[in-house]
Amino acid sequence: MIDKLCKKLLSPWILAAVTALLLVAVSFQDHIAPEEGVCFYTAQQWISSDAPLYTSLGDSAQPGIIFVCALFYALFGNNIIAARLISVLFVLLAQWFVYAISCKVYCRIAGLIAMGIFGIMMTWPDITNGFSITPDLFVVTVCSASLYLLIRSCETQSKLSHYIFIVFSGIMLGIVVLFKQTALFSVLGIIAIYYSIYMYKKASILKVFAEVVCILGASTIVIGGGVYFLSLQGTMIHDYMFCSWSSLQYFLPESWYEWTKDCLFTFQRRNIIVMYPCVMLFVVLRKKIVWKQRLAIGLICWFVLELIASILWGLLFEFDLTQLVLVSSLIAGCALAFLLKHLSQYTLCRNTLLLILGIIIIGIPYETIYKEKRHSFLLRKKNHYAFFGRWLDAQTEANEPVLIATPWAPQVYFYSERKPPVRFVRRQYLDVQPLENEFLADLDANPPEHIVLPEEGDIPEWLRPYITEKYKRKLYTSLWIKHNCKIYQKKVSE
Repeated sequence: MIDKLCKKLLSPWILAAVTALLLVAVSFQDHIAPEEGVCFYTAQQWISSDAPLYTSLGDSAQPGIIFVCALFYALFGNNIIAARLISVLFVLLAQWFVYAISCKVYCRIAGLIAMGIFGIMMTWPDITNGFSITPDLFVVTVCSASLYLLIRSCETQSKLSHYIFIVFSGIMLGIVVLFKQTALFSVLGIIAIYYSIYMYKKASILKVFAEVVCILGASTIVIGGGVYFLSLQGTMIHDYMFCSWSSLQYFLPESWYEWTKDCLFTFQRRNIIVMYPCVMLFVVLRKKIVWKQRLAIGLICWFVLELIASILWGLLFEFDLTQLVLVSSLIAGCALAFLLKHLSQYTLCRNTLLLILGIIIIGIPYETIYKEKRHSFLLRKKNHYAFFGRWLDAQTEANEPVLIATPWAPQVYFYSERKPPVRFVRRQYLDVQPLENEFLADLDANPPEHIVLPEEGDIPEWLRPYITEKYKRKLYTSLWIKHNCKIYQKKVSE
């Protein structure tokens, strides 16, 4: 009786409905995240002023996420919550792919467990940055679709269907790279799984190589098409390559010691650590867990590649771990399903154990839904960025540039709809030494009326003499208290 009731509750439709409710709940906060601010501000200026991306508006964000944010901005304006609610559909789609892939790789129980773990982890703020709209959100969805198509291509008996699945999978992988640079590791991981499947079938090396070339060729065409579209919009290709790829070298840790220390610190405090036991169990029992041993090796290779992608820049942002969620959920689903199958022979019925396992996953002592107070339905954040943006909007003219050298600059630029005098929005770029001459030339050509600096914190050395010579501090008490910043206004020329 109890087991039958548990079986009804463990429907993939019910799991999807629960995930949707949790995602909708965490979406209802208008406290825009820094990455959202960058992408939405760039999209906003691209639409309103037709400024070419990366040439007039420089940032490391890939064009894919900017295109999506531009679409959201055209539909909803400054309403971030509405855009997040639409993004919930992408997560639910990825969750369905996780279920379908796990069912094909192992069994239905693995699909249910992987689906539940994926859905819960996508609601954790340390994974999705409070469910903000980031490139990783779409990378996970498109990667899962690509892997599903590749598995379907291995199952179909029709040669035409086989190559159609392969080409569309390659197209998906190309789209992934247009969303995030480190998604190149995701491409390699999925190629490793594809290779492992055909090595199990003992297919011809030449055939496997030709099909991998076909996948990568479709991906390259999509990436090239995206770059060509940018060039039609006025973007210089060398500006795109510098902003989106070359500039990332300036944010690498200064030494191997710093990189190692950052990585250890990051992975000790993130709740992705809950997946480590499942991964180790999967590695140990790989010959028994997956009906194709080499497919298990492919999954392990993919996990290692995603791990490398996540720690590539050292001390990473929370949402950089999102790419690990997909492969971790697949691995954990198979490992826990294997244990469940064997435990159910000696204890309670299988469906009852599965339901208990789901409760344990939700209730583990990490930053889960009910433990994390940063979620909006437990502790709502006030949107000070919108307040500051409205203040700047009232104090400045529409076309007047404003330099904001604080960590929350992208959010304020977005709400104020003001432009910086330099082409980069993020505060980190102001510390890049090779760009100092470009910044000074931009400030001389288009001097801002106001400069906002942090009250406490580092100020770029090249900016200090410029401010001392041409600006005076203006005290706005309410703003200083709320934002802990200081505001300078240009001196009146005599």
